[in-house]
Amino acid sequence: MAHSEGGSSSAASAPGEKKGALVNDFTVRGCVLDAMREGLPKATAKKWVHDLSRNFYVQDDASFTKAWYELRQNWEKQSTRKQRKQRRQQDTQEPSAKRVKTQSDLQTVLDCLKAAQEDLQQGVCESLEKAAAVHLSISLGSNAAAVLAALGSQARLEDLPTSPGALRTLLNNAGPPMALKQLTLLVHPDKTQHPRAKEAFQRLAPELRAKMAEL
Repeated sequence: MAHSEGGSSSAASAPGEKKGALVNDFTVRGCVLDAMREGLPKATAKKWVHDLSRNFYVQDDASFTKAWYELRQNWEKQSTRKQRKQRRQQDTQEPSAKRVKTQSDLQTVLDCLKAAQEDLQQGVCESLEKAAAVHLSISLGSNAAAVLAALGSQARLEDLPTSPGALRTLLNNAGPPMALKQLTLLVHPDKTQHPRAKEAFQRLAPELRAKMAEL
């Protein structure tokens, strides 16, 4: 902004009109420093100051501050959306082995798969994938998605790992986990006859709501 006597910046005036009120330098500096402390890039701050110095409606401290915070709110919204997108990408790309990695986790998974196998053999559930999804979701929450992705939708009883070592190998070679929404559909009480489907769905519901709120 152009500087005037007294340490103030002059706002643009309409042709033929007298120069309007002034924007004090300390107001500009305060807004810039506060925004940069919150992560605003210096180049962006300089551009905003330049743009506002050419804005006819910015005539004094109050109008500058109002216009500045409108710019800042838009930037914060865009930054938040970008961060959420990055988190979703990280959630999708995170290797399965990092989600289920301890010996206790591995044993829990094996117990769930054994229970799913028994459910299928006894006719409690219509598919191995859904039975496994129910037991894994109850025990592991959304981390069940990593195991189910490793097993694949066409998993067969004879393909199930029976030892922690075999399970770890399976997880290490797996791709990204399935989406939380897909996992939730597998355990939805309207989508499966498993008697513990409601319990599994309720276990996942808070995480699904949190994910949806980020969109």
